[in-house]
Amino acid sequence: MKPSGSLPVAWRRRWLSVRAYLIPLAVLLCVTLPHLDQGDWRTDTARYAAVGLQAWDTGEFADLYHAPGEHYFKKPPLGMWIHGLALHVFGVDLVIARLPTVLAAAVCVLATVWLVRAVHGRGVALGAGLALALSYEFFRRVREVSLDMWQLAFMLIAAGFLLRALIRGGVWRAVLGGVFVGLALMTKPLVGLLVPVMLGGWALASGNAKRAWLGGVAAVVGVLVALPWHGLMIARHGDAFIDVYFKGEIADRAAGEIVTEPWWYYLGMLAQTGWPWLAFAVVGMVWLVKSGRLGRSASGPWLAVIWTVCWLVLLSVFPDKRPRYLMPALVGLAWLAGAFLAAGPLQGGRRLVRTLLEPAVAVGVLGAAVFAVLPVRVQEPPDPDWIAVFEQLEDLQLERVVTIGANSNQRARFYVSGFTWPEAWDGRDIGELEAGTVVLRRGNSIETERERRFFKSGILKLSRVRAESQDQERY
Repeated sequence: MKPSGSLPVAWRRRWLSVRAYLIPLAVLLCVTLPHLDQGDWRTDTARYAAVGLQAWDTGEFADLYHAPGEHYFKKPPLGMWIHGLALHVFGVDLVIARLPTVLAAAVCVLATVWLVRAVHGRGVALGAGLALALSYEFFRRVREVSLDMWQLAFMLIAAGFLLRALIRGGVWRAVLGGVFVGLALMTKPLVGLLVPVMLGGWALASGNAKRAWLGGVAAVVGVLVALPWHGLMIARHGDAFIDVYFKGEIADRAAGEIVTEPWWYYLGMLAQTGWPWLAFAVVGMVWLVKSGRLGRSASGPWLAVIWTVCWLVLLSVFPDKRPRYLMPALVGLAWLAGAFLAAGPLQGGRRLVRTLLEPAVAVGVLGAAVFAVLPVRVQEPPDPDWIAVFEQLEDLQLERVVTIGANSNQRARFYVSGFTWPEAWDGRDIGELEAGTVVLRRGNSIETERERRFFKSGILKLSRVRAESQDQERY
């Protein structure tokens, strides 16, 4: 009996659908996993890792701490729970601390493909996923504990569910989207609520006004998911939590009292690091406008424009600007670039690209594997002064350590290195410390008569508090 030709066709179609996810994922792993062990506990990595690890070590999950007896009220706990669990189960290591961020980045890429597939074909979704995976300001974030990456992952999943609810109907889709809005709110404050606002606005602009109320459903569900932890913190700590979380982390940042940059900060970043996707996105946006593809019959590109422009405008007017905050806008730029490359007027060469794409990815995977074993340095080595300090402390029986001139991330390095989390002693009297206490000084501060220095490396100095005032002895 002659075999039916339908099965190969069905498998071919299934593979085309699956590869739209697998190819961007493979490319992301190629640019993130090699030499993931290099570098140091930079930016907020040590602090977030230590806060999350301590929650699992002590079993205190609602109340987080960033020093002995000092509550950490600045961020919700979910992202730190995730990284802390990895460190608690697999051991404290820089690679283990970063792997959850790699996972979050993978979720972002897959969720972007899934989101774009709701309104476009496989080619546009594949192009958007590839553009995001290869966006420098996106993939470089995996070398840190990134709450922003987890927030983006939850927002993109929420957007995927809510977009399908707005197109196809179904309150349950909006509810699921709201659950992920809530998870975003449990990772960083408030930003996740912008997803139902933006998609609700898109629904009104694209002729889906009768379903725009589903955005409100998602927003309400998101608030309900995040409410128990926030309510518990207010009930337990009152003004102490409100002043740090709502006033310090939200109101003061919005007022520019923490960090302030000019409105064109992100445009300058994109001009430096956004290539080639920035060019494709800008040309693609112009093409979409001129070709009339922003009408109701082609609402997908319109959503990409709304998403990109809204994020860039909101981020630009917000005074506190950081490179990592740009990632949601990168999704929109990747979406526009993918739409232009896959569905735009550049038809010539597209067949060749489709033919060569899978072999090119296979070569890329092989090349990444070879690169991973080569003795190539892609990040600066760990700070030798901190390594020397911890080597000195390893053999000491420490009952107490305090620091002067070290920030919270540097103090957290003690905890992830297996030592007691030190107290900050800046501006306090050394005479209040009991004899035998070890003092780490960072910077140019000079030891008091109560201290005896026993180690120095760079700007880091270790001393021990003595029982009586004696002349200082340095060596």
